[in-house]
Amino acid sequence: AYYYMYVLERIDLVSIGITLNTIGMLVPYFFLPILLKKFQTKKLMAFSCVLCALSCIMLYFGLNSTVLVLIGTFLLGACNWLTLGSQTLVSQIIDDNELKKGVRTEGILVAMISFSTKLASAIGSALGVPLIVAAGYIPNVVQSASTKSGMNLVINIGPMICYLAAIGFFIMIKMTNEKAAENTAKLAELQKQTDME
Repeated sequence: AYYYMYVLERIDLVSIGITLNTIGMLVPYFFLPILLKKFQTKKLMAFSCVLCALSCIMLYFGLNSTVLVLIGTFLLGACNWLTLGSQTLVSQIIDDNELKKGVRTEGILVAMISFSTKLASAIGSALGVPLIVAAGYIPNVVQSASTKSGMNLVINIGPMICYLAAIGFFIMIKMTNEKAAENTAKLAELQKQTDME
């Protein structure tokens, strides 16, 4: 909302932007399951990070074009497959961990993900607000050109850097779709043996 209200000075676009971003977030539910069957999950997540970073760049440079800003806002939602893809990776890692250690730990992993998400939101807010203030933001007044420029940097380039950094973490994951399928077959076999006993 700060981006629309203070950087663009278009309060009328806040509800439109939020709606477009939300609609964009629904889009991956239609195509991601198909892509996950054809491509490595970790590579799709890295590609999602690249697309989100490009959307941030579009928003950063699109200040003079309402159409470009709205397209960038929609794409930021539509290209962000990270939650869906990460859940797929987590389920694959849970299975792998069960085969290696003999214990199923989905409760612990899901709790860790939930906590990490909350922690990331807290850190994002704790860093974002002071950075916007450091850029010169003063509530409820028209912002200077340098303040708007600094806010735009914090709001769009900051997340872009985070998306690009996340690529490295996704690429380092050793789990592959083939290994996940192999693990699923092994666990099914173990379950059959347990049921027979």
